[in-house]
Amino acid sequence: MYDIVSSFPTDEKKFDIDKLEYKENEYFVECKKVEAKNSIASNSFYVTCLKTAQYMKELSTVYAKDDENKRCKYLNYCANDAVRNEKNSHNETKFMSAYKDLTYELKICEGKFDYMDDIIFKRVKNLHDIYYEYKKFMNIIQSPAHQNCPDFKNCVNMYSTYIGTCNDQNHRDFCGALQKFKTYHLQNMIRILIKCDDNDVALPSPEIPHAHNHEDRDGHFDLNEADPSEMSPDSYPPYNTAIFTVSIILVITFTFFILYKFTLFGLWLEPRIRKIKKILPNLIENKNILKDFKRKHINLQNSPYNVQYHVAENS
Repeated sequence: MYDIVSSFPTDEKKFDIDKLEYKENEYFVECKKVEAKNSIASNSFYVTCLKTAQYMKELSTVYAKDDENKRCKYLNYCANDAVRNEKNSHNETKFMSAYKDLTYELKICEGKFDYMDDIIFKRVKNLHDIYYEYKKFMNIIQSPAHQNCPDFKNCVNMYSTYIGTCNDQNHRDFCGALQKFKTYHLQNMIRILIKCDDNDVALPSPEIPHAHNHEDRDGHFDLNEADPSEMSPDSYPPYNTAIFTVSIILVITFTFFILYKFTLFGLWLEPRIRKIKKILPNLIENKNILKDFKRKHINLQNSPYNVQYHVAENS
């Protein structure tokens, strides 16, 4: 699931249980039914259920054509977020069972909800948060109304905190997802550097352990068991290195072009380029003459006259 976090909604469709509105006459029957079935006595669960049910229905309508598997994984994450918002750890699995029953009542992602391990949930939330912050940053970068570089510190601080776990082999998939985020960032560098200095938007590299074991095998819900269609070569270090190298070359080329065309650097460089162009043919000609001289010298050394001369000299 780490692979698909980048596609989670980060605009007004982002799941935020505290900001969601609800109508008491909608999904009243469904929420009361799952509440009774799971013997839930919590007063807050009913309201949370109404909000979550409405969000699930709206999202399924808006993103009806999207990949159902990805959408259901996202909605499962949202339900787990709603469960944790109850702040009742003793009943979390019971609440999650109620949301699983709700999928059947709403006929949305039927039976595809499960309780997520706390560690896995936290990592998915971390990735979602950093993409949310980053897309806010990119929206400002692309806005003509903002000419200055927006603050990138939130992304840097979050990213730096998360990669602090990347010296542990058990976090390999999470670190791979962080590297994928950095690759995504580098792909946007040409647009970013129009308004920002590269030092202000630099991200450190995660240290991805090369372990063969797959993490979280014993969890209730294996987020890392991605479908083959979801797997990306970005997850592998050699590919990331190539992407990083190409991205840097593109950034340098673009920066050089801007400096050459629109700054005094171009005025300084242009006469030197002309001088090099004048000198270059002479250098090539001299190189060819030198090659020709060496070839003749070798032929002279191998000639019969030359051999006889050396024999006479040594006699």
